[in-house]
Amino acid sequence: MNIRSGVQVAILRQSIGLSQERMAEFVGVNQSTVSRWEAGLTSPSQQQWSRILELSGARNNSHDLKLGFLASRCPGPASLCTLDFRIIEASHALSEVMNIERSKLIGMNARNLFTDDLEHAYQKVCHRGILDKDILGVELSGSVKLFNGETVGHQSSWTVTYLSDKTPIILWQGIVTTRNPVDQQASVKIVSRSDYVIHVPRKT
Repeated sequence: MNIRSGVQVAILRQSIGLSQERMAEFVGVNQSTVSRWEAGLTSPSQQQWSRILELSGARNNSHDLKLGFLASRCPGPASLCTLDFRIIEASHALSEVMNIERSKLIGMNARNLFTDDLEHAYQKVCHRGILDKDILGVELSGSVKLFNGETVGHQSSWTVTYLSDKTPIILWQGIVTTRNPVDQQASVKIVSRSDYVIHVPRKT
């Protein structure tokens, strides 16, 4: 069962005010299929996820468009993702690193690229409480797979932010550190409010 994926389908559907029947009509499936998705019994295909995400983006306001612009124009690898790391928006740099067209990245589940160590680190964050308001973000390092099957070392950071309709999403950015990682175990640092201070210049 994929409960997390089902929750994301339900959140996206409800955020744009669609019934299961109407979402099914737009995606090209029947209502019982949407019901099974939301129950975690089955998951949408990549093409179906892309259509769902297109629907959820149809009512973007300026706040959401700015987040999308920030991710897509980031000079380094970056993306906006659902809480289970399904890609909503991606930078051109990420497309180049992954060696895949940017449009084809949308709807893909980046967790399929996690190594066992990286998945363990992700689960550690989820156990702590991914939506905990005291958590500012997460710093990760370790091995990750590319879509061509190559494994590389990487460092990344991500934080949870919100769309205008209060849907939580992940803003992720990272870099490739080595093309030949050797026994590079994943490390995770959860950054809380007490660990970080923004220094704002005083007005003179």
